[in-house]
Amino acid sequence: MDHSKFEYVLAIAKEKNMTQAAKKLYISQPALTVTINKLEERLGVKLFDRTSNPIQLTYAGEHYITEMQKIIALEHRLSNELEEIAGMRRGRLVIGIGNARGEYWLPHIVPPFLKAYPGIDIKIVEGKSDVFEEGLLKGTIDLCITALPNMSLDIDFDIICEETIILAVAPGHPILKGKNLSGNDLEHLLYIEPERLNGQTFICPSPGHGLYRCTWQIFEKHGIKPGEIREINNSDTAFHLASEGLGLVFTPDNSVTPPYPPHIPVCCTVDLPPYRRKIIAAYNKHIGLSPSAQAFIQLTKDIVATSPALKIPPLPERPYYSALQQST
Repeated sequence: MDHSKFEYVLAIAKEKNMTQAAKKLYISQPALTVTINKLEERLGVKLFDRTSNPIQLTYAGEHYITEMQKIIALEHRLSNELEEIAGMRRGRLVIGIGNARGEYWLPHIVPPFLKAYPGIDIKIVEGKSDVFEEGLLKGTIDLCITALPNMSLDIDFDIICEETIILAVAPGHPILKGKNLSGNDLEHLLYIEPERLNGQTFICPSPGHGLYRCTWQIFEKHGIKPGEIREINNSDTAFHLASEGLGLVFTPDNSVTPPYPPHIPVCCTVDLPPYRRKIIAAYNKHIGLSPSAQAFIQLTKDIVATSPALKIPPLPERPYYSALQQST
């Protein structure tokens, strides 16, 4: 079944504006209007109240979306059942994952998966957490590797692992004044009083990224009022920029891997014990998981837990710390 018209309806319902929805769909606004007019004419009902500002769904429009989601879920269930009957000899698996994590994890997971299930065609979608959640709800993504929390109650998940969120601070930064930096590493984070972060420049992903949500949760939890926010979406890039004093950054501990910047940041925390977030395999709970998706999740859990290549190496010695301590 062609679900493109349904995606048009969803886009308008989300954006509440025909022009903005057309931009999201990469079509012209007149073409979108014509498509919706024809759909309403065929259905014999109005899906949107276009006299209101912003545009609102009618009762018929709300019912149309609810029932179409059920139809798509049924189609997926049928597809999953047929795939199960075929014993995973063929099938397709669409996986969403962030760029940095994908670069780090997938080379160790995808090859053994394809060796075990050569008939499964894997498609990788890289992007932001909100894009993955939208894909799960539409049925265009089967599962995504992301971090809690989810935004939608229609998404369920399996926990893969946990990771520590560190505050990376350039050596010599004023907030380190008076702190003992000896022995600092990923296992021995330096505690920073949250009030020291007020007014400081931060490097942070743009809205829609999981780490953006995490960063602002920490701000809100501790009443931190940041100064300037510099948007950098790649956590590895943000870590390297933080090492040069361009801002503070909350980042996963797996960002602290070779190649290291010339001046490795001090690894800090504002939480005791340090803040940890759960990394999950998320999926649409109304559709469920195909056998191939279940196999991929289990393999991911096993490799992340046991592969030496995915263990975070210890930080190298940093002899400049002694000089830095004397100067502060």
